[in-house]
Amino acid sequence: MARRVKTVDDLDARKSSGAAPTDEGWWSSLLSQGEDADLGSPGKEGSNPAETIDGEVDWNLIQQDMERERVFNCEVVGYNHGGLLVANRDLHGFVPLSHLVRNEGSINTHALPDYLGRNLRLRVIECDQNRNRVVLSERAAQSIAGAREKVLTEVETNQRVRGEVTHITKFGLFVDIGGVEGLVHKSELSWARVTHPNQSADIGEKVEALVLHVDRERGRVALSLKRLEPNPWQRVAQQYDVGDVQMVKVTELVRYGAFAQLDAGIEGLIHASKMPLRDRQRPWDVFDRGQQLKVRILSIDVEKQRISLGLVSSSNSPTGSNQ
Repeated sequence: MARRVKTVDDLDARKSSGAAPTDEGWWSSLLSQGEDADLGSPGKEGSNPAETIDGEVDWNLIQQDMERERVFNCEVVGYNHGGLLVANRDLHGFVPLSHLVRNEGSINTHALPDYLGRNLRLRVIECDQNRNRVVLSERAAQSIAGAREKVLTEVETNQRVRGEVTHITKFGLFVDIGGVEGLVHKSELSWARVTHPNQSADIGEKVEALVLHVDRERGRVALSLKRLEPNPWQRVAQQYDVGDVQMVKVTELVRYGAFAQLDAGIEGLIHASKMPLRDRQRPWDVFDRGQQLKVRILSIDVEKQRISLGLVSSSNSPTGSNQ
């Protein structure tokens, strides 16, 4: 009997918060790789990226195809902000943006309409019966047979691995570690605050990472870059006291204040209420990124990794007054 599988649901791109390394936040990251795309675009005319296809589903056979690393020929029938919707006579599924083969650089969402009607050679890398999802990969179809299974069998938690950055999203980095794509969540990129993961690496860059979690059944690996380095916040209590005066460098200006670096990996916040702002002025109207400021430490919360700062003096402030 022909098996017809429901197309991947188009989930909300919600940021994972305090979740397990390979839970729903992982899937949201995967589907949100094209977050800069026009989410109103339906893909192929008349098709809805989130529509489902009713019919008999042989999940055991799909699982066997995945384990045997069978390669399928599928036609691209639509796209959404995260990748391509593909189908053949027996199979319907989703190809994430990062699992498309690139020649140079990365494939952006603006190129996805060009894939409509094309045939791709794909391999199933995940099937989830509970959520009616089948995920396929063009990159996996070109890899050496058995490589993915070998990695998933051998990789262990706390192991160091090397891989290539294949895609960058606002959620983090996707890294190919030899047939399996691991996710370095934004929170695991650096001990310092990261505005966007593209500050941490480039597409095609080779990186070393620490394995945080392996979900062999679902083929997911959670990675960390920052945990290969000592946690600088472990020495904050010995290095700083409330009331200390320090020279800092402004690293980021936001609506509610300015982040400033005290030491490598350690930043504090100068709240807007502690700034000499005139009516309707914003922090970026007064200060510049990279500017050196003298501050006093107002509070330290090592557990939450937060330091509150207040200005002592700044020759570049509009009033030049002491705070």
